[in-house]
Amino acid sequence: MGVYIRLLRLTEAGIKAFQDTGSQLQGMTEVIEAHGGKLEHAWITNGNFDMVSVISAPDDEAMKKMGVAIKKRGLYTGHTMSAMPVEELVAALSIGGSMAQFMEGWFKGSRGQK
Repeated sequence: MGVYIRLLRLTEAGIKAFQDTGSQLQGMTEVIEAHGGKLEHAWITNGNFDMVSVISAPDDEAMKKMGVAIKKRGLYTGHTMSAMPVEELVAALSIGGSMAQFMEGWFKGSRGQK
């Protein structure tokens, strides 16, 4: 399972929905689970984004599909980033990988380059 971090800004409709009912988070959780994912954590934040969530998903394609399904509700706009635990990086490097090769692959991949 991949790990994804979502940075979200509530729309006016999203703000109203959260004020009117606390069930919106449950609805998003159901969509995530229907696509094979799991909402690991969610925080309300103060700053450039209103909410930060951490989601586990089978792969990038599943994450894209759940993102589209949730976005159709019109409750927020946002940005999704794939993430990796630092320990995983350290382990990869300890078995003969090079930091330069890893970083090049990681950053090109996150920018959609090959």
